[in-house]
Amino acid sequence: MTLNSKTITYEQLAKVIDHSLLRPELTDADVFAGCELAARYHVATVCVKPCDVKLAKEALKDSDVLVSTVVGFPHGSNLTSIKVAEAQQVMEDGALELDMVLNVGQLRSGKHDVVREDIKAVCDVAHAGGVKVRESQSDFRECLSHRRRENYSLQTQRSRGSRLGQDFYRICVRRRDA
Repeated sequence: MTLNSKTITYEQLAKVIDHSLLRPELTDADVFAGCELAARYHVATVCVKPCDVKLAKEALKDSDVLVSTVVGFPHGSNLTSIKVAEAQQVMEDGALELDMVLNVGQLRSGKHDVVREDIKAVCDVAHAGGVKVRESQSDFRECLSHRRRENYSLQTQRSRGSRLGQDFYRICVRRRDA
C-alpha cells in the first residue's frame, strides 16, 4: 500500500517526526516538557543536545519515543577523534539514534576521502546503531553537483556495509535493538 495524504494515518505520520530540542538556551525543565510533548504525540524521536541525553532517556523511559542526539553539531568541524568519543559517550548515556554533521568545509575542499573516513569512524563506533548524516549549512546542496552528491552517498553506503536509506547526502538508520 502506498502512503499518501489520503491513506496515511495520524500514527504513521507521527512516527516520521523527529522532535528537536537543540536550542542552546533550553533548561532541564524545557527539555523535560519537550519530551512529554513528544511522548503524548508518539513521535519517532526526540533529538536533544548531548548533555541532555540522560534526562531525555529518563523522561521517555515509559514511552515509544526514541532518544536521539547530535555528533559534531552544529558545524561538523570537530576532529574525527572528538566525534568518535562524543558518539561513544552519548550511546552510553542512552542515545539510540545519532545525527552526525559532516565536515562541509572538507567536502567543499574536495577531500571526499577525509569526509568518508570521518563518517566511517563514527559509523564503526555505532556498529550496532545508526548515524544520520545531516547537512550543516544551507549551501551544502550547491557544494557538489547532483551526480556527485548521489555518488557520495552511495559510496558511504557501501563503506558502512549495510542497508541504509538515502536522500543524496543523508544516511538514516536506527539501532537494531531499539
